[in-house]
Amino acid sequence: MTVRTSLVATVIKRLTGANLEAAREFLLRDCFLPGKGFSSQYAGQGTVSCTTSAICIYALSDTGHLTQRQKRGFTRVLLAFRAAMPVEEAGAFPRTTGGELSAWTTGQAALALLSLGASWDLTRPSVEWLIERQATNGGWNFPGTTAMSD
Repeated sequence: MTVRTSLVATVIKRLTGANLEAAREFLLRDCFLPGKGFSSQYAGQGTVSCTTSAICIYALSDTGHLTQRQKRGFTRVLLAFRAAMPVEEAGAFPRTTGGELSAWTTGQAALALLSLGASWDLTRPSVEWLIERQATNGGWNFPGTTAMSD
């Protein structure tokens, strides 16, 4: 655990009473389905969500040490969601397995990939997909599949 991570854990514990290490252990033990991703919102149901996976991976990466093996595995999990998308939507991530494309999920997945140390070559298609769909007001229209003018 780095000094920064230790400080973050201490502040979270003091302000909320939450045990960050216990939360990390819970996510890895009860919510992660190896090779598939993180279960969608409810532990034990077995429904995998790309959005939940991206958020959990980013949180785990930002709140403590991940081994190189974990980083590679999480990167593969995220890229498997993206690889299932149509060629014309290269870079996009779906909300859930086989679900519709989502700017929110794509942004979360790009953050997760970067937090894992993924190369720009792996992250770039997602950033480009987001930029291509950005609305003229600078945001994305929910669910983020098309950009519309003001």
